[in-house]
Amino acid sequence: MNKIINSFFRITASGKYIPEIDGIRFIAIISVLLFHAAIFYLFKAPLKHPDILNQFFSNGYLGVYLFFVLSGYILSVPFAKLFSTENPDTKLVLKRYYVRRLTRLEPPYIIALVFFFIMLVFGTHKYTFDYLFPHLISSLFYLSNIVFSKSPGINVVLWTLEIEVQFYLLAPLLCFFVFHNKISHLRRNLYLGAAIIVFAVLQWYITLPFRCLWQYFNFFLSGIFLTEILAIKKINLMISKFKNLASIILLLIIFYIEYNKTGLPYHILFSFLIVMLYLLILKYKSLNSFCTNKYICIIGGACYSIYLIHYQVISAIGNRMVKYQFSKVTLLDECIHIFIYLTGVLIVSMVFYKLFERPFMDKTWPDKLRLYSKRLLGRFSS
Repeated sequence: MNKIINSFFRITASGKYIPEIDGIRFIAIISVLLFHAAIFYLFKAPLKHPDILNQFFSNGYLGVYLFFVLSGYILSVPFAKLFSTENPDTKLVLKRYYVRRLTRLEPPYIIALVFFFIMLVFGTHKYTFDYLFPHLISSLFYLSNIVFSKSPGINVVLWTLEIEVQFYLLAPLLCFFVFHNKISHLRRNLYLGAAIIVFAVLQWYITLPFRCLWQYFNFFLSGIFLTEILAIKKINLMISKFKNLASIILLLIIFYIEYNKTGLPYHILFSFLIVMLYLLILKYKSLNSFCTNKYICIIGGACYSIYLIHYQVISAIGNRMVKYQFSKVTLLDECIHIFIYLTGVLIVSMVFYKLFERPFMDKTWPDKLRLYSKRLLGRFSS
């Protein structure tokens, strides 16, 4: 049984596994799932739903911002080490970096995109081929936000992945400017903190007609900021004695306050709250029993697969289940529906993860595929 469970843990390129990272991913992905499940039930339910759950789950979309900060941290860590060494082989590292992003993320993305395109056109007949094919092409090149900013596509939640890809392309250059300079950690932290505030203010006053990295750049910068904070060996927080309580309070603040309805000060503060939460989890091991639980880590580790397909799975299950009433108590009925939707999402996602994502986590899979192809061709030729 343990062997089967262990086969679901993510494969890391470095071979070093940090369970707290997947614990953070779980918090982010489950908030997004709850948000979309509750929103679906809100619009589809035949009975008037209570405002309690809707208010509780309405900020679940903020899990996307948790992902943005985490991406900034994860991608900046190796570059921080690279640019801090003497005469780094930048060209080789950049080649590995971009190839790894391409071979790791593209296969499951393309598989999910093409599958849903086929289902929507030829399965459910929701869209015509002529209407949806341009959406497929733009999504394959991560341009849907720009080309079809106000038009529904194959999977509306994939807009965040386009933002992520824009940061992936920019990350090496950005990290070069941040970490290549030989300055103290304190001074670099001050610069990064100031940059986060400046971009948050600019975003507040300068808007664009489509979604792009600009609107969310402060979150990715916050991830880089976290990398630099964790590099400081002598850092003591008085709050560390109450780290679990502090983390829970931070989570409640992050998900309770209406982010879109608050003013500029909270808009500036928000990304720093996420950094503080991650600092407590990664450095001070707060919520450790939760974040390192193997089932939590497995679900968190499969967050990419879950994110790719969860919206369509919720729609597929929900459209068939929403007409059923399991209880005369509306609040309880909503909880049951959301539980069913999320259970379905997790089951389907874990199958997708096992078949179409985890194999591509092995960085040597292109070499193995080439070797297998040569052997196969050799058999046919002989």
